[in-house]
Amino acid sequence: MQSINIKKVRQANQLLQGENTGRSKEFARKLNMSESSLFYLIKLLKEELHAPIVYDRTLQSYKYDVKGSIVIGFFKQ
Repeated sequence: MQSINIKKVRQANQLLQGENTGRSKEFARKLNMSESSLFYLIKLLKEELHAPIVYDRTLQSYKYDVKGSIVIGFFKQ
């Protein structure tokens, strides 16, 4: 099983929110990872965190299908 860097998840989240990922090769380059690692990350975000990630052919970019964000961190109660 591959490990995922939380920093990469945060970077991917920002790009997805801005609908500024580009195609898979460009998205992977922006995250400084291989295309296969990117596909693993997307799969993980979709399956484990239920992130509604889609590819928009018109924008030629991955994006969230609904407005939202992945939040990772500790919040004091």
